[in-house]
Amino acid sequence: MSISKSFYNPCGWILLFFCVLLPANPCRAESRSGELRVLVMDPLAAPLSCDCVEGHGQRKYEIWAEQLEILLGQKISLTFNENVGLAQKQTGKQFDLIIGKSNLVQFDLAHLKLKYTPLAKLTDKRGATTLRGLIVVRADSSFENVADLSGHRIALGPIEDSETHQAVIDLFKEKALDGKVKTMTAGSIESAVFALTDREVEAAAISDFMPSLLEGCGKVAEGSLRIIAQTAPRRFIELFVSDGMPRQTKTELLNALAALKGDPVLKQVLETRWGFVPYDSPKKTWIDWRGKKHDGIYSLLPRTIPEKTEAVWSAKLTGPAMAGIAVTEQFVVVADKDAELANDIIRCLDPQTGQTLWSYRYPAGQQIDFTNAPRAMPIVCDGLVYTQGALGDLYCFDIATGKVIWKKNLITDFAGELPWWGYSSPPVVDGDRLIIAPGGKETSLVSVDRLTGRTIWETPGHAAAYSTMQIIKFDNHREIIGYDVAGLAGWNPESGKRLWELIPRGSSDFNVTTPLIHHDLVVLATENNATRLYRLKDLVHRQGKPVAINEDCAPDTCSPVIWKERLFCTAYGELFCLDMKNNLDVLWSESGDEFYDHVHLVAGNDRVLLWTTSGDLILIDATADNYRPVVKLRPFGKSKQGEAKVESMSHPALTPDRIYLRDAHEIKCLAW
Repeated sequence: MSISKSFYNPCGWILLFFCVLLPANPCRAESRSGELRVLVMDPLAAPLSCDCVEGHGQRKYEIWAEQLEILLGQKISLTFNENVGLAQKQTGKQFDLIIGKSNLVQFDLAHLKLKYTPLAKLTDKRGATTLRGLIVVRADSSFENVADLSGHRIALGPIEDSETHQAVIDLFKEKALDGKVKTMTAGSIESAVFALTDREVEAAAISDFMPSLLEGCGKVAEGSLRIIAQTAPRRFIELFVSDGMPRQTKTELLNALAALKGDPVLKQVLETRWGFVPYDSPKKTWIDWRGKKHDGIYSLLPRTIPEKTEAVWSAKLTGPAMAGIAVTEQFVVVADKDAELANDIIRCLDPQTGQTLWSYRYPAGQQIDFTNAPRAMPIVCDGLVYTQGALGDLYCFDIATGKVIWKKNLITDFAGELPWWGYSSPPVVDGDRLIIAPGGKETSLVSVDRLTGRTIWETPGHAAAYSTMQIIKFDNHREIIGYDVAGLAGWNPESGKRLWELIPRGSSDFNVTTPLIHHDLVVLATENNATRLYRLKDLVHRQGKPVAINEDCAPDTCSPVIWKERLFCTAYGELFCLDMKNNLDVLWSESGDEFYDHVHLVAGNDRVLLWTTSGDLILIDATADNYRPVVKLRPFGKSKQGEAKVESMSHPALTPDRIYLRDAHEIKCLAW
C-alpha cells in the first residue's frame, strides 16, 4: 500500500478559534491602541509549508487575523517562524499569543524560560486535536509490523517533536522492543525520511500529516514508502497566551474566537472542522467518571465546608437523579429525563449562572427497573461530550453548540444485550477511540472512532455489567480492565482481544462498583464476594488468588476510595475504614441510616466526602482513629411530611471552588 493511501488525510490541523459561550449580542469592539502580537509556528501554515497538495498545508492565518481585528478592535500582527527564540530575535519583541505544535512550543518556552499557558486546541478537518507518529519503511522491504524492526535501525525525529521521538520509544517499550531496535536521532523529520530513502536506516518516524506532503512536493516518490505502525496520540496545534495577558483581554479574545468559530470561509482557509476548542485546566474540570483515573481522588478537596453554604445558582430538572454531572470551565452537562419517563434530555448549562445553553431530547420510553433515566455520566474530551442512555442511545455532541456529531445505539447498531437495570457503564476515551460495552455475544466490548462513530474492533464475550472500564499501564503495556457480567477481565486496547479473566469462586455479583488500581494491587469490592486485594501481575498471569480479604465490607453499589493506605467504603448501613497495610483489617466502622443506600465517596487532602442517596453531604477526617465528621450538610433541605423525599444517585462534580449536586428536581451549584 502506498504511503498516500495507507494514511488518512488530516487536511487541516489548525483550527479556528474556540468553543466558548458567546455574549448575548456580540458586536464590533471599540478601537483600542496597541497591537496583539501573534507568533505562528504551525507547520501547516502556508508560509511554513508548501503549496503542493490542494487543501492541505495552506492555512491562511492572515485572513483569520483580519476577522479577529474587527471583533477585537485591535491590530493583529503575525510573525511566522518555526522557533520561538529565532522569532524573538527577528522581531525584537515577545509575543502575546503563540500558535504551534504543543510539544515544540513547550520545548522552546522551557529553553527560554518563558511562561505561557495553553488556551485552546485546534481541530483538524475530522475534528481531532491530536497527531500521531508513523513508522514508515521502504515499499520494497520485507517489514510488516513494528516487531520486525528488532535488530534493525530506525531514524527518529528530533527530541522536541515528541510524536516522532518519545512516542516511538514508548511504542517500542510497549511492544517489548526496548533496546532491541537501534535508534538514531535525525536533525529534522525530513532528514529521517532521507536517511531511509538513502538506505542508511531500515525505518523512519514521521508525523502523520506529512505523507501526502512528502509525495506531493516530490520529496519521495509516490508509493515508495509504506506505513507499518503508528504511535499513541500526542497533542497537536494549540494556542498559548502569555501569562502576563490581563484576564479581561483573555475574556475578550475568547469571545472573539467563539464568534469566528462557525464562519465557513475561515473553516476552509484554516483547514478545520470546528476551529479551536476550549483548553480547560484539569484542576477546574470534572469530565470523567470519579475523576481522571476513576479512583475517586480529588487532591483539591476542601478541609472544611461552611455550614451556611448557599447555592450560587440552581436550575430545574425533571428526571430521576441517576447519571453523574460533567463540568468544564465553560459548560455543565447533565443527562436528564422528562417527567413522563418517555424521553432522555441532555442539558448543557452555564457553570456561572445555571442558564441553559442548549438541550437535546430523544425518545427513550422503554420501561426497566429503577427507572429508565440515563445512568452513565457524560464524558467530555476535546470539545466533544459523549452521553449514553440506559437503553443504549450513544451520542456525540459538540459541547459548545449541542450539534449531534454522530449517534449509535448499543442494541440496534452493535447487537448488544440490554442489561436488566439498563446500560450504566460510561464510555471510556482511549486517544482517538471510544471503548463501549454493548454486551453482545460477538460485541461484548467495542471500540469506535470517537470522532466519527466508525467501528474499529469488536470482541466476543459476556453481557455487560454496570461498572466502568478503564485503561491501565502495566509492565510497559496497556490494558483495558473492568467487569462484564461474569467477572473481572483484561483486554488488549489495540485489538480487543480478551487477555485474562477472574471469575469469583463465590456467588456471582452484579458488578456495579469500580475496581481500584492501587500501586501494584487491584481492589475489588462487591456484594457477594466482599472486599479483596489482588496483585495485578497475578491477574495478568491468570493467577486469581487474593492476597487479602475483608468479609464484612461487602457493598452492592458503593465504589471504595483509598487515602494514605486507608480504604473507605459503605455497605448496607455501615461505613468502613480498612487498613490497606494490614490485610484489610477494620480500623473503625460507623453505622447509620444514611449509609444504607448508595453513597458516592471522594477522597483528598486528608478528607473523605460522602454524598448519600438521601441528600446528606458529609466531610470526614480521613486520618482520624474513628468516625469524625468535619461538617454535615443537607443542601436540598430536610424532607417534610407530605413532600417528596430527597433522592439522588448522581455523582457530584467537583472543582476547586464549586461543587455541583442534583436530585430529581434541580441541580445546585454550591461555593465552598
